[in-house]
Amino acid sequence: MITGYQARIDPASAGQPLTAFVQMRCAHGRCLLKTTAAEDLPEVTEVHKLSGSWCTMLKVRVASMPHLEGLLERLGEHGEMNSHVVLSTPYEGRAVEPAPPRSSRVTASEGWTRRHPGARA
Repeated sequence: MITGYQARIDPASAGQPLTAFVQMRCAHGRCLLKTTAAEDLPEVTEVHKLSGSWCTMLKVRVASMPHLEGLLERLGEHGEMNSHVVLSTPYEGRAVEPAPPRSSRVTASEGWTRRHPGARA
């Protein structure tokens, strides 16, 4: 189950205090994942292929708003974008644990509203 170990670097201390998420809808023949390499976009820290009308979600870290603007201009060459600047991150990095037995899994209707035994309303 363990795929590796890594150090956790504070992005602000490393000169990249601004985080954003960018949804991409790539133009035909301009797919970001097929026309660029990781080295071309060092600001991109995560890439997720999506279902639905957007094809890709990127997590990016940049030094400033002008840096983000320049990155968005470069990404715009690949198609349509929708960006979201992160204001704060109160929770990040939940560890992955083995799935619980089928009978104790949370259903879609329960989600984050599920109350733990003994919790007050």
